[in-house]
Amino acid sequence: MAYTDALTGISNRARAEEELRRLRTEKKPFEIISIDLNNLKKTNDTYGHEAGDRLITTFSEMLNRRFEGADLVARMGGDEFLVIMGRENAKHSEERIAKMMKDAKNLSSELHYPLEFAYGIADASEAENQDPEEVFRIADHRMYEKKKTMKSARI
Repeated sequence: MAYTDALTGISNRARAEEELRRLRTEKKPFEIISIDLNNLKKTNDTYGHEAGDRLITTFSEMLNRRFEGADLVARMGGDEFLVIMGRENAKHSEERIAKMMKDAKNLSSELHYPLEFAYGIADASEAENQDPEEVFRIADHRMYEKKKTMKSARI
């Protein structure tokens, strides 16, 4: 229970932080995917918190399914998620994300509100000494850049 997110049943922030510490000592190749749901506040404000929870749980199930075999799939809190992939599984991350985007479009019509997300991917080789925290910061920065691009495309 200490490592499981109560709402979604996937790993939580404490488990993710433990995994990042493990990566620091192992020095194996990995990649990190930082993911943020779009419009959670708007969903909560428009449809209620139950709808927001449904958005989070639906997304978590989709993420967990599409990233089966990942070293870690975690909810960092609120609408933020993290995936850690070992090098052997990392090759197909962009394909998995593309499938998730198709899934999200289909699920949006079932939910009756948009299920959209932004993501950023970073590889361990991009950070000095393969520092997991730095790799996470790079992935997170890329995710926020993508989120800004998505918002400006709507205007």
